[in-house]
Amino acid sequence: MLFFPSSRPIRQEHGFTLEEVIISIAITGISISATVSGYYYSSLRIEWSAHSMAAQSQVLRRMEQVQAAQWNPSANSPVDELTNTNFPTVIGPLELPVVGTNTVSSTLVTSIQSISSNPPLKMIKVECSWEFLNGNTYTNSLVSYKRQSKSAAGGSRILQHLG
Repeated sequence: MLFFPSSRPIRQEHGFTLEEVIISIAITGISISATVSGYYYSSLRIEWSAHSMAAQSQVLRRMEQVQAAQWNPSANSPVDELTNTNFPTVIGPLELPVVGTNTVSSTLVTSIQSISSNPPLKMIKVECSWEFLNGNTYTNSLVSYKRQSKSAAGGSRILQHLG
């Protein structure tokens, strides 16, 4: 039996075409760039969260100091340590791990306002402003209301509202 070659040449495929190679390189490049940018943005968000937590820690510490101040306007000898002058503005670094010169400065501001004299009520607001790596300024704040207690000891009760 004789076999005659067909009029069509037989093509032997041993690899990928140029188009297939270019498309696979493009898909690989897009995947790698998406992975790298995802890593970058997640590390940026983690860094921002660390800064925010450090600022909130400073706000809570200052609020505890303010809440510990004595304020009893109805006592025989009235006591009022709950004034703005007793809690000045503080400019200092956020409490973050420092490597080299990457300190982040923060400004801690406390404002105390008298809301009512009968019943005695004051609003305390503590804010910590800090600048992030991208140049934006952020502020963590906490607002608390302090009133004189009706207890015989003359202490105070704290009503808090996170802001």
